[in-house]
Amino acid sequence: MKTIVLSQKEFKKLQPFYLAQNIVSTEGCLYYLKDKNQWETQTKLLKRLYITDGELFGNKLNTLNYLIDASACISSSDFIMPEKLAIVNDEVVGFTENYIPSYNLGVVLNSQRFTNEQKIAYLKEVGNILEEMKNLRKNDNLRNFYLNDCNENNFVIRKSDNHVNAVDLDSCRIKSNNPFPSRYLSIFSPVAGLQPKYKLHTDFNNGCYFIADENSDLFCYNIMILNFIFKGQVNFMDLTEFYNYLDYLLTLGIDKELIDSFSKIYSYS
Repeated sequence: MKTIVLSQKEFKKLQPFYLAQNIVSTEGCLYYLKDKNQWETQTKLLKRLYITDGELFGNKLNTLNYLIDASACISSSDFIMPEKLAIVNDEVVGFTENYIPSYNLGVVLNSQRFTNEQKIAYLKEVGNILEEMKNLRKNDNLRNFYLNDCNENNFVIRKSDNHVNAVDLDSCRIKSNNPFPSRYLSIFSPVAGLQPKYKLHTDFNNGCYFIADENSDLFCYNIMILNFIFKGQVNFMDLTEFYNYLDYLLTLGIDKELIDSFSKIYSYS
């Protein structure tokens, strides 16, 4: 287990890392951290979790340990992986990960500074990440590796080369961990009525979350694209509204193959 140990005094000196406007972290807060690796000092982010005990924290800790161990199997630069558990005054409070100067994809998709062509290219890169994960799952250590909370705010675009990275992987599915919440997978959505395509897990800490798999990741990815087109929350539509909206997109001349793909998210296809 890789760790970084700080005193309470050292922790209080850390500079906060502020998320972009309208992006809220429900699980913790971020800080800049200087981490010395032999002769080189690198800038990292430390995610300080709000909940640091109990069953939920135990699940988070298992997930972090699985991810840190799995890092050796992931050579791709598509993922910002947890690197070390952060310990303050003998208590595990969170974890560190690499700091990448970047733009948040959710902010970019809502910004007038970027063209639609740029935004579409970034969304295609998210699709490439999901395709890369299919290859990674051929490794036994990663056969249950899914994003789970696949939404636009959990991707960033590196300023250095405009490459899209997946972040906030501590809510992913990996190995035998229990499910975490996902922004677009709601029990109040039509998606909840499509079992067993989308699988519910109801016996963990009195919660009711979906078990992430390829179907659920693709569902979230399609919703991301639809929300970008709609400029709103397609995931809040009931089934009638949803299919009426797809018919409307057809009248605008959007490719039928793409519409067919969208239509499958609420079917057993």
